[in-house]
Amino acid sequence: MKELVIISGKGGTGKTLISASFISLMKDAIGADCDVDTPNLHLLLKPSVISEEKYYGPKVALLNKSKCTLCGKCMEEDLCRFHAIGKGEFPVFNSFYCRGCGVCIVICPEKAIDLVEREAGKIYTGKTEKNFIVYGQLEPAQLGSGKMVVQIKNKARNMALEKGLELVIIDSSAGLGCTVIASLSNCNCALIVTEPTLSAISDLLRIIELTEYFNIPSFICINKCGINQVNEKKIIDFAREKEIKIIEKIPFYKDFAINNTGEIPVISCPESELSQKIINTWKKMLSLI
Repeated sequence: MKELVIISGKGGTGKTLISASFISLMKDAIGADCDVDTPNLHLLLKPSVISEEKYYGPKVALLNKSKCTLCGKCMEEDLCRFHAIGKGEFPVFNSFYCRGCGVCIVICPEKAIDLVEREAGKIYTGKTEKNFIVYGQLEPAQLGSGKMVVQIKNKARNMALEKGLELVIIDSSAGLGCTVIASLSNCNCALIVTEPTLSAISDLLRIIELTEYFNIPSFICINKCGINQVNEKKIIDFAREKEIKIIEKIPFYKDFAINNTGEIPVISCPESELSQKIINTWKKMLSLI
């Protein structure tokens, strides 16, 4: 079983559109949306939810008032580096600031503080006509996005193994943060979707540094070609310098940008030139995987 991760560095390059199209082109595929802060793969593929489970983020401190003797040690200035403990009739623990470091537990002589799990979101398994999709939604202001991505990937991987499937397609979040690093962990290769803009080129350079650091074979797909030929040449020259294969250059289609409602994968219209480009991209990726 292999994992293909689709990343972009910059948001808005068309990464999720290509991910959804790839999944739609497979029979009995497992797709995983690892953008847990703003998941949108399910908005394109519209799966029926067949299961959901609670996700618990990092543990937070909770005071047992019946044991507290108001000694004030946990409220000493600069004890909590995250400023999660305020003063009141009893110590006030702010769960949004707490990182579960446990220093308050160590300092409390009465053992009146515990670390407890807190529900931070949900992980869903959905089923389309042909495929299974695993995705999650982190609650606002909650922590543990990287941990949630790991759980989503493990769930997708286990489903693939149980069903005897050979490939998991992972739609990563944009950027270079912990969710992207968690998405790339233990993957077989990465497809970087970029566009000929200065911000996309800047993020392309950084995301390639990341894949090189983890020794992950990477390929590039340039989307929206034609909007800036100078920037497009910069991407081509950089890919040549880094010896990274550009597997496809997808032109910018103005009509699609104007008329697309974002509700269906573009591959649903296979007769279009854009669909043919994405199909060719998928065939090339299959041969490389």
